[in-house]
Amino acid sequence: MMIGESEAKALLKGKLRIAQVTCDDILLRKQNKIENGYNKSLKVADKIFEETLEWYGDFLLSCRKFKRSSSKHWRSEYFAIEPELGPAKNVGNVCGFVFGTFDSRKFLKGEPSAGSKLQSHFYFHEHFLTRCIQRFGERSMSNIGWYIYPIIEWLVTENIPLSKLCESNYFVFDEFVLVAKKLEGSEGIVFITILISEFMTDNQRTFFFNAASSLKYGQYEFILVNDVGDIVYRVPFGKGNSLLELRKEGSYWLEDIRNKRDIRWDKKTFSELVEIRRFI
Repeated sequence: MMIGESEAKALLKGKLRIAQVTCDDILLRKQNKIENGYNKSLKVADKIFEETLEWYGDFLLSCRKFKRSSSKHWRSEYFAIEPELGPAKNVGNVCGFVFGTFDSRKFLKGEPSAGSKLQSHFYFHEHFLTRCIQRFGERSMSNIGWYIYPIIEWLVTENIPLSKLCESNYFVFDEFVLVAKKLEGSEGIVFITILISEFMTDNQRTFFFNAASSLKYGQYEFILVNDVGDIVYRVPFGKGNSLLELRKEGSYWLEDIRNKRDIRWDKKTFSELVEIRRFI
């Protein structure tokens, strides 16, 4: 059931506000732990990871935990929409996308790589997030992951060059179309809106006719169409495997968060933003 636009906007603002309050609370707790000290144990590892997930709250799109067969240790990976809107030049307010991992064994050994984050070249416009709530009828942001993950998995695991994408890109699924535009300066893509197949105009149905016809046979999960309606890629169903394991070395789409430039904050790198955001 679709949600009204004004209600969808209010829901998004409310969720962002809650996320900021939660963020401030976690920062305070982490500061207290650093000042008082803590022992490294599996219980502490579990707690730290739980706080990481709590940080993203309803913007957490997916989290998977892999148990090691021969021990109590575990490895996990998650991806989330960063619950923080910021202005991007000539685009408007956007949220970023982050992919993270945590390894309990490395944590107990004190290895810096125990918990790592990769920033992406995927961004989500405020309008897109509002439309997802409105047109998918999703009151939980976390459910949006089901709609966008196939695209992210394909681009990351196949390491599709940004140059292969068009200025406007239409990812056509059976029941909806996700629309994304290229960002200036090879900064990636920003998802800007969605179209629901059931409510398309005649012109839109004609524009996506070839793509919709290709999907009828069940061989493909989605079709990528360019800004003149031509099919660019026919993408088979993903395997849902670990992005970390399938990610190609030197992948464009995911980078070390410490070195990734953030288009929302006047071209500062994440390392410079650490002080600004008071991350601990």
